[in-house]
Amino acid sequence: MLEQKVAFVTGAARGIGASISHQFAAAGYAVAMIDKMAENLQKTAQAVSEKNPSVYPIAADLSDLGSAKAAVEKVGKKWGRIDALVNNAAIHDFRTIRKMTSESWDRIMHLNLKIPAFLAQYATPLLEASKAGVIINIASIDAHFCKGVAPAYVASKGGLISLTFDMAASLSGAGIRAVAVSPGAVDSALRSNLTSEKGSDLTNDFRAASEDYIPLGRWASPDEVAKVVCWLASSDASYINGTEIEVDGGISHNNLSNTLKKRMYPDEFR
Repeated sequence: MLEQKVAFVTGAARGIGASISHQFAAAGYAVAMIDKMAENLQKTAQAVSEKNPSVYPIAADLSDLGSAKAAVEKVGKKWGRIDALVNNAAIHDFRTIRKMTSESWDRIMHLNLKIPAFLAQYATPLLEASKAGVIINIASIDAHFCKGVAPAYVASKGGLISLTFDMAASLSGAGIRAVAVSPGAVDSALRSNLTSEKGSDLTNDFRAASEDYIPLGRWASPDEVAKVVCWLASSDASYINGTEIEVDGGISHNNLSNTLKKRMYPDEFR
């Protein structure tokens, strides 16, 4: 079987998932890239393969449990192990409590919470084969730092964080760690597409308003999240387990805008 480590990354065609795939490939991992956007996936996989030729793009709609299980089985057949399972695929919408429907709620909960749980179940034998496997669930600071406009997404990511804790408690005896990574605002197609549905002016205002509360004053690049994920999968993070890592520029623990700080202390905040 393959000696090099294997990363299994969902939602890998673009954004954070694509950056995670690039980071793992650069670190010498074989990378299984899973996404339903087949054309985008092939283009991204081609770019990733320039860093490491051991890339396996799998076009699969993970909203279907059968497809999720089949993707894991393909990787098992090809490489016989998974060292890092990264549950990154997710969907979002801006339906408020008043506007959400049973169908929209179920759709988000299914992909954002149920699929990561069952991918972990399907992948457990391959993670055990690694002897140092890790499950990294991409959650969101929205689970704690809510905006009042996306209840299903918030609930799914809060559930994913709790699920991560339970995974660690359940699987650590088999040598498998579990960690949640919660990004803040990230420059990604998902976020841009969501806000643009409401108009370009809202997109600009959304960004400006959020940046005003981020102590670093800017959104993250997908690479900044991906580097944390890749490090968490490494032996350098071998004692990090059953916890949440926030990659948010400090916004989760800040409740005063940068504009007001500058007005209060212009010599200290620029």
